[in-house]
Amino acid sequence: ERAMRGGEDRPSLTLHQEEENNENMRKSYWYRSTKALIKWPYVYLTILIPLALIAPAALSLFDFNYSVANTQIAPRNSPSIECYKRIESTFPLGLMDPLYVIIDASSLGPNAVKTEAFFNTSAKIAELIIERSEVSSSEITAVSYPNGAYLSWAAASFALSNPSLSGPYPAYFNSSTNEDFSAALITISTPFSPFGDKMKGFTKTVRGVLNDGGLPGEYQYYFAGAAVWMVDVTNLTFELFPYIILATVLAIFVMISFLLMSAFIPIRYALTLVFPLSFIFGVAVLIYQKGVLNGLNWAAVGGVDAMYWLSPIITFPICTGLALDYDIFLMCRVAEYRLEGYTNRASILKAVHETGGIITAAGIIMAIAFGGMLFSTTDTLNQIAWILFSSVLFDTFVVRTVLVPAVLTLAARVNWWPRKVPQGKLMDEFGNEATDESKDQALLSVNGSSPKAAEGDGHWNL
Repeated sequence: ERAMRGGEDRPSLTLHQEEENNENMRKSYWYRSTKALIKWPYVYLTILIPLALIAPAALSLFDFNYSVANTQIAPRNSPSIECYKRIESTFPLGLMDPLYVIIDASSLGPNAVKTEAFFNTSAKIAELIIERSEVSSSEITAVSYPNGAYLSWAAASFALSNPSLSGPYPAYFNSSTNEDFSAALITISTPFSPFGDKMKGFTKTVRGVLNDGGLPGEYQYYFAGAAVWMVDVTNLTFELFPYIILATVLAIFVMISFLLMSAFIPIRYALTLVFPLSFIFGVAVLIYQKGVLNGLNWAAVGGVDAMYWLSPIITFPICTGLALDYDIFLMCRVAEYRLEGYTNRASILKAVHETGGIITAAGIIMAIAFGGMLFSTTDTLNQIAWILFSSVLFDTFVVRTVLVPAVLTLAARVNWWPRKVPQGKLMDEFGNEATDESKDQALLSVNGSSPKAAEGDGHWNL
């Protein structure tokens, strides 16, 4: 609030208190480290070296793939996982959750199932699925395909008319059709887990059969099952996720630009928010998708082929919110001092000195809280924990204390455009009148690459 009003309500200090505060600042780690990091010309290296180091990991984000495997949401040694492994070694995993193709012929009226045309269509779907996927003839059943072979309507009609001679077929027929015999089910038991990653490709294959298999147009075709629902949810989520990220970033740019009345916010956040977050999620891809830390033999950071689909969805808004929280805390203090008449450099040094310890303590506390989940035996919790843990620490020790002060130093006057800030009789970080003041001209706003060229004298004091 003081930053928005120009800081006019700051209480006055006695000379002794000011000298004591200045002496404490001179001894402060945050003051000394920041002063060294933003010193000309090393300030360029302060920005370029971290960005160059994180770029390769950030680029790995383009290799991101997600998993829908339900084994990642259960503890690794839980009874449910042990049971899953026993079923996998003894039975087809598809028995846990069968899938269904629904053929709806209700537009043709009751008893539409009891026709040769319907039986031919049902058998054709079963055969195309067998042909295009891993499913065998013994793993798919339909009213026209009861025992891995085609059954004509004439043969089925005889079986239904003579139940004592037909074994279980009449009961199966009735359980696979609706009350007025206008729709029927094809039951599929996959040879792989329906809640595994192969389900994504299988869903696409079956829908390809239903949409492009040359089937009669008078019927409606649906592919259903709990696993299909999960695939649809994840597909839609990641189809919309890029737009959600874009909308979030744009909203942040607009809101913070209005808060600080600065048009430079989008450029600064590209370097201090978007790029670092890309690095954090890129590292997660390297760890969990490519297994770069498998040599540690620690399951919490072991490769699992792909992260569970919910992990990035949950962590993105949290990481963004925490990064903004620390950034606004620092930037409001910088703006406050700049509006009070301190130089751009002095405002940065004083703000980092006053907020560095608090931001670091808060970051460490959050990292400890999030890091606790790394000791969970659930893959998804490990992934969420790592992303949040690494994001908080990187933001605390690199972004807020290194990148942000360096970017603000280079941008100088551009930081506050079009906002009006004091230009004359500016103070250094100790409250003394700044000598050889450059009037906070940013390197980006002058011709020439050196401060001496911009100043015309031997000094450069922002």
